This record gives sequence, structure tokens and C-alpha cells, in this order.
Amino acid sequence: MRGYPKYVATKQDYLNLLSMPEYRERALSELATLFELDDDEVIVCKDRKDRDIHAERATEKKPNRLPMWKCKGFASRSEIEHLIKQQRKDEK
Repeated sequence: MRGYPKYVATKQDYLNLLSMPEYRERALSELATLFELDDDEVIVCKDRKDRDIHAERATEKKPNRLPMWKCKGFASRSEIEHLIKQQRKDEK
């Protein structure tokens, strides 16, 4: 690998980047952003016939089945938080 990847796809990618001193801080920063990302709910269209997605009557909030942390392969948000804390503790 040359340089920091354009897209970090999986949990294992983050673990690999954390093991490289030159990329550790950037990976921790991205993990913190991933942890703070509020994507537990998504806005969906109630009725396919009503295409005006900006109308409140046409949309509703539902739980997101695939938040970004799950797409990356983490079991929960708290797993990301634990990984960040562990890495910060190892720095000292």
C-alpha cells in the first residue's frame, strides 16, 4: 500500500492502519467521526406515488438497518469507542 487509502472499507482496514505509526492519528480521527455519525434513523418515503420527498406528509423516520459502523464490520458503536480508548491508552 502506498499512502493512506482513499476509502477505508472494513474494520480490519482500520486495525491495519492503526498498526502503522504514520497513519495512526488519521485512522483514529476517522474512527471518531464514524463513532459520532448520527445515522441510527433514516428518512424514507411513505408512499411511492407521492414523489415530493420534501413534504413532511410524504416521509417518515425509521430505524436504519445498516448504519455506517455496521457496514464497516463493527458489532456496535461502543466497540468503536472501546477501540479508540484502547489506542489512546496505548499512546501514553
